[in-house]
Amino acid sequence: MKTEIFAYRGIIGISSNVKAEGLINNPEAPGQMGFVVDATKINFTKEAIDLLKIVKKSDDDLGDIDSFRAGDKKIFSWLGGPKRFIEPETITGSNDYDVSFLIAHTEEIAVPNDFKDIVDEYLGEDPQ
Repeated sequence: MKTEIFAYRGIIGISSNVKAEGLINNPEAPGQMGFVVDATKINFTKEAIDLLKIVKKSDDDLGDIDSFRAGDKKIFSWLGGPKRFIEPETITGSNDYDVSFLIAHTEEIAVPNDFKDIVDEYLGEDPQ
């Protein structure tokens, strides 16, 4: 399974699992606080990449989400479990946060209906 990062109504969603392609860490191991994935193994929607660009850097080495280079590798990581609901204006990346290198978006990602339902409930019914 590939990790997918998508957006709906201005909210970023992440769908992954502990056996995801490109996983660098073992999120179930003691001391792990989230997922670290080779960014070239993640499917992104254009909307998600656009929203990731508005996430602010923090002054810390650790952010709620992160995107950075490690040598010749491109890394994307996040705190928490395999499924995330993220309001980009309310979180920060690390002091190294950089989404300028993220791979091209993948059009064929379908935003999961359960994610849409959660967002609609959180924001109120979609006015369309």
